[in-house]
Amino acid sequence: MHFVPSRLCEAAEGEPISEREVRKPKGRPKGAKSISQILKEMGRRQVRITTNRRARHISKLELVFLQLTNKATSGDLKATRELLSAFRTFAEPEVVVEDVTVIDGRDSSVMSNILKRLRKADIASGTEVSQAVTVKEVG
Repeated sequence: MHFVPSRLCEAAEGEPISEREVRKPKGRPKGAKSISQILKEMGRRQVRITTNRRARHISKLELVFLQLTNKATSGDLKATRELLSAFRTFAEPEVVVEDVTVIDGRDSSVMSNILKRLRKADIASGTEVSQAVTVKEVG
């Protein structure tokens, strides 16, 4: 035999139960902040620092990395390890843009016709088009 709450017994008799009484809370309550959200807010807060007799405002997260960098440059091996780990973790991927221009047969013929027209126009005017412009067909 198992335990049956008295409130459920009353509901069986025809009395409705509010959802709040039956429902068990799951997870975080509405409006509660997650740890990552709290860390983001704390890291974004501004602090005033003075360097070389000049005051400026930076975020707390920037200050953490500034102090870590200073310790690493002074020879602290643990700080160096942490800094290199952070660089690897948060490195932005390098964007490599390849300048690949594929010229098909139609493009090649259009460019050749343009060069022919320029040469004819330059011959008629008495000047000459440089031969440095060449069209190479790919494919």
